[in-house]
Formats: sequence, structure tokens, C-alpha cells
Amino acid sequence: MDSTHYIEVPPTPHTGSQGDNSRPKKLRLAERYAQEEPFRNRANPLQHASLASVLSAYWLQPLVSLGAQKILEKEDIWAVTPQDSCDVLYERFRHNYTPDKQELLNLPHVAMGFFKTFRRQIATIIANYCVYMTAMVLQPFIAKAILQFLEDEDNVFNINNGYVLVVLMVGVSFVGITCLNYGFFLSSRVGANMRAIAMDIVYRKALNLSCIARQAYTTGEITTLMSVDSERIFFAIINGPWILVAPLS
Repeated sequence: MDSTHYIEVPPTPHTGSQGDNSRPKKLRLAERYAQEEPFRNRANPLQHASLASVLSAYWLQPLVSLGAQKILEKEDIWAVTPQDSCDVLYERFRHNYTPDKQELLNLPHVAMGFFKTFRRQIATIIANYCVYMTAMVLQPFIAKAILQFLEDEDNVFNINNGYVLVVLMVGVSFVGITCLNYGFFLSSRVGANMRAIAMDIVYRKALNLSCIARQAYTTGEITTLMSVDSERIFFAIINGPWILVAPLS
């Protein structure tokens, strides 16, 4: 009988593991950030952010994504924009502060200086809040119109299409909430700028006081002016516009 010969099967190529080892590993966001310049040394994206980016808070997304993967440190926070720095804000306030001029209704010169410096931002805040309040007033009417459409009744808008009413409700709600968020963001930014100006003014004044004038104020009083009283200015610009907008509701 002929002897049978065993032929060994050729080995299976290990292409999968070799290919994975040869490929460069994709770095995570925190790992890529560690190899780059920190945010502290980069320009603040708010400085060149578009209106759409500000409304959607997209300019803040890099910081949010980084904070989801690592603990944020001081170097991970952007510096303030040049227009929000104390030097620029003080110069803007100094041009609008006129202590020798008679103000309207004998209002305080400092308050009028703040108002003149940020009058455009304050007007924008009030306008956004007015749009928000108008949207909130329209929502019950649109909801009632939808119910009247379901009952085959006429509504105040004379719209006989349910899809149009639903789109109108979504659009009014979206516009209202967007204006509210933008108004609150702008009021917080203006309030922080006013607080920075107040602290800068008190600090500059304290440095220029004579020895005799310095005895009339304690360190605690100066610290209170720079901290507590300046904080009141911040909350005043946060809550103040609602006094004008509240009657619309």
C-alpha cells in the first residue's frame, strides 16, 4: 500500500493585528489639548464670535468639551476680551462721566456715566426682554387657536391649517427663549463690566488720596465699596430692566 503523506495547511496571515499596530492612535481632545497652547494664551473666541454663535453659545463649546474630559484649571480659561478689560472700560466711562454738568432730573453723575457708557447694550437688553414678553403673551392665544381648530371653530388669527398653527407656536417659543437667553447674557456681561469700572474707580481714588483724606476712610470701608457696593451695581443691571418690561405682562 502506498503511504499517505500529510500536507500541513499554511498559516493564516495576521493582518488584523499588524494593521491596528501600524495605524496611529487617534488622540482624545484632552490629549490633543495637552500638546497645544492653553486657552489662557489664546484669543477669547467671544471677541470675534458672530451673532449666531453668541445666540447659540457655540463660542463656549470648546471649553465645555474640554471640561467633560478633564478638570479645568486656571490656564484652561480664556482671558477677558480687550473691550472688557479694566483699562478700556475706564477710558470709556471717563469720556461719559461729566461731574460738572447738570444731569437730567438731577440724577447722580456716576449713574448717568454708566448709562451713557452702556446705553446701546441696555437698549438691546430691554428690546430682547420686550420680545420675550410679547412671545409669552402670544403663546396662550396660539394654544387657544389650536384647540379651536380641533373643534372646527374660527380663531383670532384666521388660520385654518393645524400645521401652520403648530409651526407658529414653535417659532414664537423659539424666538422668545432665544431673546431671553441673549438678554440675560448681555445683562450679565454689562453688569460685570460696570462692577469692574466701579472697583477700578475706587481703587484709583484710594491710591490718590492724601494722608489727611485717608484718615477719614478705614480699610474696611474702602473694601466694602470695592466688593459689596460694586456687587449691587451688578445685580441692579441684572434685575433693573425687568422693572420696565414687567408692565407688558
